[in-house]
Amino acid sequence: IICSHCDHGNSYCSAQSRQEKQREACNRYQSSSKGRHLHALRQRHYRQRKKEKVTHQGSPGLVPYDLLIVELKRVTTNQKPSFSTNN
Repeated sequence: IICSHCDHGNSYCSAQSRQEKQREACNRYQSSSKGRHLHALRQRHYRQRKKEKVTHQGSPGLVPYDLLIVELKRVTTNQKPSFSTNN
């Protein structure tokens, strides 16, 4: 395929010409009713996938007064404490 720009100099530019033709074909397809419909459907599925994939859960709510309940018991024994040293 020879593009109109290079035709007069008989230069072969397949990559550039193919890219232009591909872009034109994509624009024609997106302008058609089928292209618009399928594009909207694809976007709807994409948004649904993004909605299901939540990566940031946020910070947990802070409780202003967390209380730690400690139950104290008094233990009495009749024995005297014994200390042992192992030298």
